[in-house]
Amino acid sequence: MKLAFFYFMWLAAAFHSAETSNDDGITRQAKLAAVMDKLRAGAYEPEKLPGYAGRDIMSPWNLFKFGLEDMKATFDSAQDEMPVGHEKYIHPLGVVASMRFDADPSAASLGYTGLFEGADSCLARLSLASNPRFAGYIPGAAIKCFRDGEGIASGNLITIFSLSGQGNDTNFFAHEFTNIIGSPTGFGKIIANLIFGRASKCASWVSNKGFAALDQQGQVPKGAADSTPKWPVQIFLVPLVDGAVSSAMEAGMDFRDRLKEIKTGTALWRVEAIDNRQNATEKRHVLGTFTTTSDVLASDYGDRTLFFQHVRGEEDGCVGDSTVGASMVSASGVMMVARGGLKAPCPFHLAGLTSLMNPKDESSFLGNADKKKTKESHNDVKLLVE
Repeated sequence: MKLAFFYFMWLAAAFHSAETSNDDGITRQAKLAAVMDKLRAGAYEPEKLPGYAGRDIMSPWNLFKFGLEDMKATFDSAQDEMPVGHEKYIHPLGVVASMRFDADPSAASLGYTGLFEGADSCLARLSLASNPRFAGYIPGAAIKCFRDGEGIASGNLITIFSLSGQGNDTNFFAHEFTNIIGSPTGFGKIIANLIFGRASKCASWVSNKGFAALDQQGQVPKGAADSTPKWPVQIFLVPLVDGAVSSAMEAGMDFRDRLKEIKTGTALWRVEAIDNRQNATEKRHVLGTFTTTSDVLASDYGDRTLFFQHVRGEEDGCVGDSTVGASMVSASGVMMVARGGLKAPCPFHLAGLTSLMNPKDESSFLGNADKKKTKESHNDVKLLVE
């Protein structure tokens, strides 16, 4: 009997050791499971997906409130839920799936550390920056990988194709995503100034350093004498999906319904990287693959609460963007943004937004909730341009 008891205790200890090498309690698997439980608890009913009305910065009131938020929290908050007092006015609607990152064996020689070595407890949120009827189609993806240990922060990757978007092309996977993009124009310039311009000199550069700081066991990089992390300056998420999910949507289809066609076990992206953006001839390195480990779901928790910390481009020695700190919209006195915040509190005189507020072909972007709010949306536009 005693023998059986000790054997059972040995098995339990072995199982715990396999789960995590961090002695500080909660495992990365448990962290992911807890978030996925919250996502499922807040999942929308299939025919009741919310629309953009009142949720993004196309609302004058939201634009004003967003302009007053302390955007430093976007970079300085090492947490998985939205900082207190913040709302998700950019990328307000999206879908989430759990993921794993399988590192390519050939990438080991590159010496990238932390989660770039592999991660089995991740999730990705796929979303559009704003209402595509007014801003065009601006897809992006944020990835979060959990680490073992109580109080050990997750690692995040923030990627997008372009803040200026891809026009009327409704194929979410039409382009690769990256963490460094060119200087934005139009609506993208508004986003850059409202978010990055008040907290970082690099409006369109998010560093990957946080992803490399610790591995999935919560351990510092091994092998380096000073335990210094190493990360690629620029990554590219190269789409691997094919079929209907990687094609333009039918008229009237909500992008979330299209993305929910992605199933467990789908290889979404191949990750490629470069170290020197100034070297036009540098060959990209293949780092690995992100694959879904759950089906995709749309959830109120994902849209309102789930948070992905950004890391300033200054960590990479980025070059400042000349568009930051300039007039947010135009020289017409609409609203001025500087790194310290708003300089002219005149958010309701938005004549400078008229070029951005011309609705696209609505039939291409109306989802099942927005169809009921077309009139309301038109009224919003009227408010913006009067």
